[in-house]
Amino acid sequence: MRIRPNAGIAVGIAIGYMAIVSLLWWVTGLDYTKVAQSPSTIFFGIILPVGVAGIFLVIAASVLGWWRPALFEKKSGRGWMWLAPIFMLLTPLALIGSRDLTKIDPMWALTLAVGVLLVGFGEEMMTRGLGLVGYRGSFSEGWAWFAMSLTFGVMHGLNLLFGQALLPTLQQIGISFVSASVFYVLRRLTGSLIWAMGLHAIFDFGSLVGSTVPMGAGALLTLLSFAQYLAMAIALIAAWRLIVADRAQARGAAAGA
Repeated sequence: MRIRPNAGIAVGIAIGYMAIVSLLWWVTGLDYTKVAQSPSTIFFGIILPVGVAGIFLVIAASVLGWWRPALFEKKSGRGWMWLAPIFMLLTPLALIGSRDLTKIDPMWALTLAVGVLLVGFGEEMMTRGLGLVGYRGSFSEGWAWFAMSLTFGVMHGLNLLFGQALLPTLQQIGISFVSASVFYVLRRLTGSLIWAMGLHAIFDFGSLVGSTVPMGAGALLTLLSFAQYLAMAIALIAAWRLIVADRAQARGAAAGA
Protein backbone atom coordinates (compact mmCIF):
# COMPACT_ATOMS: atom_id res chain seq x y z
CA MET A 1 0.00 0.00 0.00
CA ARG A 2 1.39 3.38 -1.01
CA ILE A 3 -0.47 5.28 1.70
CA ARG A 4 -1.11 3.99 5.21
CA PRO A 5 -4.85 3.37 5.76
CA ASN A 6 -6.68 5.62 8.20
CA ALA A 7 -10.24 6.63 9.01
CA GLY A 8 -9.81 10.14 7.64
CA ILE A 9 -9.18 8.81 4.15
CA ALA A 10 -12.16 6.44 4.46
CA VAL A 11 -14.46 9.32 5.41
CA GLY A 12 -13.03 11.47 2.60
CA ILE A 13 -13.73 8.75 0.05
CA ALA A 14 -17.30 8.39 1.31
CA ILE A 15 -17.88 12.15 1.12
CA GLY A 16 -16.38 12.28 -2.37
CA TYR A 17 -18.57 9.40 -3.59
CA MET A 18 -21.75 10.91 -2.13
CA ALA A 19 -20.88 14.39 -3.44
CA ILE A 20 -20.49 13.08 -7.00
CA VAL A 21 -23.78 11.19 -6.88
CA SER A 22 -25.60 14.16 -5.31
CA LEU A 23 -24.19 16.65 -7.83
CA LEU A 24 -25.25 14.56 -10.82
CA TRP A 25 -28.69 13.92 -9.28
CA TRP A 26 -29.08 17.68 -8.86
CA VAL A 27 -27.92 18.43 -12.40
CA THR A 28 -30.34 15.88 -13.90
CA GLY A 29 -33.22 16.87 -11.62
CA LEU A 30 -33.69 13.37 -10.19
CA ASP A 31 -36.88 12.38 -8.40
CA TYR A 32 -35.65 9.40 -6.36
CA THR A 33 -39.15 7.94 -6.06
CA LYS A 34 -39.19 7.46 -9.86
CA VAL A 35 -35.60 6.28 -10.30
CA ALA A 36 -36.62 2.90 -11.77
CA GLN A 37 -39.58 4.15 -13.81
CA SER A 38 -37.97 3.75 -17.25
CA PRO A 39 -34.63 3.01 -18.94
CA SER A 40 -34.07 6.77 -19.13
CA THR A 41 -34.60 7.38 -15.40
CA ILE A 42 -32.39 4.38 -14.61
CA PHE A 43 -29.64 5.80 -16.80
CA PHE A 44 -29.70 9.30 -15.35
CA GLY A 45 -30.56 8.20 -11.79
CA ILE A 46 -28.27 5.18 -11.42
CA ILE A 47 -25.91 4.41 -14.31
CA LEU A 48 -24.56 7.92 -14.89
CA PRO A 49 -24.01 9.09 -11.28
CA VAL A 50 -22.92 5.75 -9.85
CA GLY A 51 -20.73 5.07 -12.87
CA VAL A 52 -18.89 8.38 -12.47
CA ALA A 53 -18.60 7.83 -8.71
CA GLY A 54 -17.26 4.35 -9.45
CA ILE A 55 -14.51 5.86 -11.60
CA PHE A 56 -13.63 8.05 -8.63
CA LEU A 57 -13.28 4.90 -6.48
CA VAL A 58 -11.07 3.21 -9.09
CA ILE A 59 -8.78 6.24 -9.15
CA ALA A 60 -8.72 6.42 -5.33
CA ALA A 61 -7.88 2.71 -4.96
CA SER A 62 -5.10 3.02 -7.54
CA VAL A 63 -3.56 6.15 -6.03
CA LEU A 64 -3.74 4.76 -2.50
CA GLY A 65 -2.55 1.29 -3.53
CA TRP A 66 -5.43 -0.32 -1.62
CA TRP A 67 -6.81 -2.64 -4.29
CA ARG A 68 -5.75 -5.92 -2.70
CA PRO A 69 -6.84 -5.23 0.90
CA ALA A 70 -10.06 -3.65 -0.39
CA LEU A 71 -10.99 -6.73 -2.42
CA PHE A 72 -9.39 -9.62 -0.53
CA GLU A 73 -8.64 -10.86 2.98
CA LYS A 74 -8.08 -14.16 4.76
CA LYS A 75 -11.21 -16.33 4.99
CA SER A 76 -12.75 -16.62 8.45
CA GLY A 77 -16.01 -17.65 10.07
CA ARG A 78 -18.19 -20.69 10.81
CA GLY A 79 -20.49 -22.70 8.56
CA TRP A 80 -23.71 -21.50 10.21
CA MET A 81 -22.82 -17.92 9.28
CA TRP A 82 -23.64 -18.74 5.65
CA LEU A 83 -27.31 -18.61 6.67
CA ALA A 84 -27.12 -14.80 6.64
CA PRO A 85 -26.28 -14.33 2.93
CA ILE A 86 -28.48 -17.30 1.96
CA PHE A 87 -31.55 -15.79 3.63
CA MET A 88 -30.64 -12.39 2.18
CA LEU A 89 -30.62 -13.93 -1.31
CA LEU A 90 -34.12 -15.35 -0.77
CA THR A 91 -35.59 -11.84 -0.62
CA PRO A 92 -34.82 -10.67 -4.20
CA LEU A 93 -35.57 -14.13 -5.60
CA ALA A 94 -38.96 -14.09 -3.88
CA LEU A 95 -39.75 -10.59 -5.08
CA ILE A 96 -38.83 -11.44 -8.67
CA GLY A 97 -40.75 -14.72 -8.56
CA SER A 98 -43.88 -13.04 -7.21
CA ARG A 99 -44.11 -10.54 -10.08
CA ASP A 100 -45.72 -10.84 -13.51
CA LEU A 101 -42.52 -11.17 -15.52
CA THR A 102 -44.42 -10.89 -18.81
CA LYS A 103 -44.92 -7.20 -17.97
CA ILE A 104 -41.16 -6.52 -17.92
CA ASP A 105 -39.69 -4.60 -20.84
CA PRO A 106 -36.40 -6.33 -21.80
CA MET A 107 -34.65 -2.97 -22.29
CA TRP A 108 -35.80 -1.84 -18.84
CA ALA A 109 -34.49 -5.07 -17.29
CA LEU A 110 -31.15 -4.81 -19.12
CA THR A 111 -30.70 -1.16 -18.12
CA LEU A 112 -31.59 -1.98 -14.51
CA ALA A 113 -29.14 -4.91 -14.49
CA VAL A 114 -26.31 -2.61 -15.59
CA GLY A 115 -27.33 -0.06 -12.99
CA VAL A 116 -27.42 -2.44 -10.04
CA LEU A 117 -24.09 -3.98 -11.04
CA LEU A 118 -22.58 -0.50 -10.81
CA VAL A 119 -24.30 0.07 -7.46
CA GLY A 120 -23.01 -3.28 -6.19
CA PHE A 121 -19.47 -2.32 -7.12
CA GLY A 122 -19.70 1.29 -5.97
CA GLU A 123 -21.41 0.94 -2.61
CA GLU A 124 -19.46 -2.17 -1.61
CA MET A 125 -16.14 -0.69 -2.71
CA MET A 126 -16.86 2.54 -0.84
CA THR A 127 -17.99 0.93 2.43
CA ARG A 128 -16.74 -2.64 2.84
CA GLY A 129 -13.82 -2.15 0.47
CA LEU A 130 -11.85 1.09 0.76
CA GLY A 131 -13.92 2.23 3.74
CA LEU A 132 -13.24 -0.88 5.81
CA VAL A 133 -9.54 -0.77 4.94
CA GLY A 134 -9.34 2.83 6.11
CA TYR A 135 -11.29 2.24 9.32
CA ARG A 136 -9.18 -0.81 10.13
CA GLY A 137 -6.12 1.40 9.89
CA SER A 138 -7.39 3.58 12.75
CA PHE A 139 -9.72 1.39 14.82
CA SER A 140 -10.12 -2.09 16.23
CA GLU A 141 -12.20 -4.49 14.10
CA GLY A 142 -15.31 -3.82 16.18
CA TRP A 143 -15.18 -0.07 15.70
CA ALA A 144 -14.20 -0.51 12.05
CA TRP A 145 -17.33 -2.64 11.56
CA PHE A 146 -19.46 0.00 13.30
CA ALA A 147 -18.00 2.88 11.26
CA MET A 148 -18.50 0.92 8.04
CA SER A 149 -22.13 0.14 8.95
CA LEU A 150 -22.77 3.77 9.90
CA THR A 151 -21.33 4.97 6.60
CA PHE A 152 -23.56 2.56 4.69
CA GLY A 153 -26.62 3.76 6.58
CA VAL A 154 -25.89 7.49 6.38
CA MET A 155 -25.23 7.43 2.63
CA HIS A 156 -28.86 6.46 2.04
CA GLY A 157 -29.93 9.65 3.76
CA LEU A 158 -29.17 11.44 0.48
CA ASN A 159 -32.48 10.13 -0.86
CA LEU A 160 -34.32 12.56 1.44
CA LEU A 161 -32.89 15.47 -0.57
CA PHE A 162 -34.21 14.10 -3.85
CA GLY A 163 -37.88 13.34 -3.28
CA GLN A 164 -38.07 10.49 -0.80
CA ALA A 165 -40.21 11.17 2.30
CA LEU A 166 -38.66 11.42 5.77
CA LEU A 167 -40.07 8.22 7.30
CA PRO A 168 -39.08 5.89 4.41
CA THR A 169 -35.64 7.51 4.40
CA LEU A 170 -35.17 6.94 8.13
CA GLN A 171 -36.29 3.33 7.69
CA GLN A 172 -33.84 2.89 4.81
CA ILE A 173 -31.00 4.33 6.87
CA GLY A 174 -31.74 1.94 9.75
CA ILE A 175 -32.15 -1.13 7.55
CA SER A 176 -28.99 -0.26 5.61
CA PHE A 177 -27.02 0.09 8.85
CA VAL A 178 -28.10 -3.38 9.99
CA SER A 179 -27.92 -5.08 6.57
CA ALA A 180 -24.30 -3.92 6.26
CA SER A 181 -23.41 -6.84 8.51
CA VAL A 182 -24.73 -9.35 5.97
CA PHE A 183 -22.29 -8.13 3.33
CA TYR A 184 -19.51 -7.79 5.93
CA VAL A 185 -19.99 -11.42 7.01
CA LEU A 186 -20.04 -12.58 3.38
CA ARG A 187 -16.74 -10.77 2.79
CA ARG A 188 -15.21 -12.47 5.82
CA LEU A 189 -16.54 -15.92 4.87
CA THR A 190 -15.36 -15.82 1.25
CA GLY A 191 -12.26 -13.69 1.73
CA SER A 192 -13.42 -11.54 -1.17
CA LEU A 193 -15.53 -8.41 -1.61
CA ILE A 194 -16.63 -9.59 -5.05
CA TRP A 195 -19.27 -11.96 -3.64
CA ALA A 196 -20.73 -9.11 -1.59
CA MET A 197 -20.86 -6.95 -4.71
CA GLY A 198 -22.81 -9.68 -6.49
CA LEU A 199 -25.29 -10.22 -3.65
CA HIS A 200 -25.78 -6.46 -3.33
CA ALA A 201 -26.56 -6.16 -7.05
CA ILE A 202 -29.03 -9.06 -6.96
CA PHE A 203 -30.73 -7.67 -3.86
CA ASP A 204 -31.19 -4.23 -5.44
CA PHE A 205 -32.43 -5.74 -8.71
CA GLY A 206 -35.06 -7.77 -6.86
CA SER A 207 -36.08 -4.82 -4.70
CA LEU A 208 -36.62 -2.54 -7.70
CA VAL A 209 -38.47 -5.24 -9.64
CA GLY A 210 -40.66 -5.75 -6.57
CA SER A 211 -41.47 -2.05 -6.29
CA THR A 212 -42.07 -1.50 -10.01
CA VAL A 213 -43.53 -4.63 -11.67
CA PRO A 214 -47.16 -5.71 -11.01
CA MET A 215 -47.85 -8.77 -8.86
CA GLY A 216 -48.13 -12.09 -10.67
CA ALA A 217 -49.38 -15.61 -10.00
CA GLY A 218 -46.69 -16.25 -7.40
CA ALA A 219 -47.89 -13.53 -5.04
CA LEU A 220 -47.46 -15.75 -1.99
CA LEU A 221 -43.72 -15.81 -2.64
CA THR A 222 -43.68 -12.22 -1.38
CA LEU A 223 -43.86 -13.64 2.14
CA LEU A 224 -40.34 -15.04 1.67
CA SER A 225 -39.05 -11.50 1.17
CA PHE A 226 -39.14 -11.11 4.95
CA ALA A 227 -36.19 -13.53 5.06
CA GLN A 228 -33.97 -10.44 4.87
CA TYR A 229 -34.79 -9.62 8.50
CA LEU A 230 -33.76 -13.09 9.61
CA ALA A 231 -30.58 -12.63 7.56
CA MET A 232 -29.83 -9.38 9.36
CA ALA A 233 -30.36 -10.92 12.80
CA ILE A 234 -28.04 -13.82 12.00
CA ALA A 235 -25.48 -11.45 10.48
CA LEU A 236 -25.36 -9.27 13.59
CA ILE A 237 -24.63 -12.33 15.72
CA ALA A 238 -22.08 -13.59 13.20
CA ALA A 239 -20.33 -10.21 13.00
CA TRP A 240 -20.12 -10.08 16.80
CA ARG A 241 -18.64 -13.60 16.91
CA LEU A 242 -16.07 -12.74 14.23
CA ILE A 243 -15.05 -9.56 16.04
CA VAL A 244 -14.72 -11.38 19.38
CA ALA A 245 -12.63 -14.09 17.71
CA ASP A 246 -10.38 -11.42 16.16
CA ARG A 247 -9.92 -9.80 19.56
CA ALA A 248 -9.03 -13.12 21.19
CA GLN A 249 -6.57 -13.92 18.43
CA ALA A 250 -4.92 -10.51 18.79
CA ARG A 251 -4.58 -10.97 22.55
CA GLY A 252 -3.09 -14.42 22.06
CA ALA A 253 -0.57 -13.08 19.58
CA ALA A 254 0.35 -10.25 21.94
CA ALA A 255 0.79 -12.66 24.84
CA GLY A 256 3.04 -14.91 22.79
CA ALA A 257 5.20 -12.07 21.56
